[in-house]
Amino acid sequence: MMSFILIHQRTGGYGDRDVRDERYFALCSLFAATGDKNYLTQALKFREEKKKDKPDPKHPWNCGWQEGFGWPFVSGYGTEILLETADRDEVCEALSPDLIAEIHTCIISQAEKLLEISNESAFKFCSKLVFWGSNGAICDLAHILLMAYDLTGREDFFKAAKAQIDYILGCNPVNYCYVTGAGLKPVVNPHHRPSGASGRVYPGMLSGGPCAGLLDAYAKEHLTGLPALKCFADAQPSYSTNEVAIYWNSAFVYVLARVR
Repeated sequence: MMSFILIHQRTGGYGDRDVRDERYFALCSLFAATGDKNYLTQALKFREEKKKDKPDPKHPWNCGWQEGFGWPFVSGYGTEILLETADRDEVCEALSPDLIAEIHTCIISQAEKLLEISNESAFKFCSKLVFWGSNGAICDLAHILLMAYDLTGREDFFKAAKAQIDYILGCNPVNYCYVTGAGLKPVVNPHHRPSGASGRVYPGMLSGGPCAGLLDAYAKEHLTGLPALKCFADAQPSYSTNEVAIYWNSAFVYVLARVR
């Protein structure tokens, strides 16, 4: 008689404190698909509500209105849909010039802040936060820079977006190409279970990159005391610095396709 022991393993969660951005994205999509102004009206209500939020010291990036492109903040996708469909008759009638101007101002203002941060960094890194998945995060921020470039034609926005790709491909403090199978010094020990099981590292995967929080045992042991952008270990056990994820890869591919 065979017996089995079931082991419950708890892994990381994907908590979301606010679903208004998801609803905004969904309503913008429905408006673009149907032309029904009621969807736009509801979407804009969520946008206005979010603008009035007070700053949260624990989540400083989650206040006011932000055009987001990560899994927790998807508002940018909704806004992009509105801008891409704005020339359609039924959409044009529903979107007032003042609303379009406000959206443009919001995007450009965000991009200006990212540009300032990038210009202050020796490696043009456009974020002040170096957390789990920092490489994917800067690609999402580069998406915003590219939106601003599309609206203004300003080359400084485009160059800042391209600089994020340069950083990922090797222009960084540890000289790693953070994409497996590419460059002179690529990641070779990603936290990727299929690669570990097969003994073969699959090419084209974006490593999450530096994480100043040192959230796994390997990082704590080997990276304590290092500057934030050096908190990276090309080691399979270091899931907080060397994990791979499809939503980081998708953001990287989008920006790479735009700036190549």
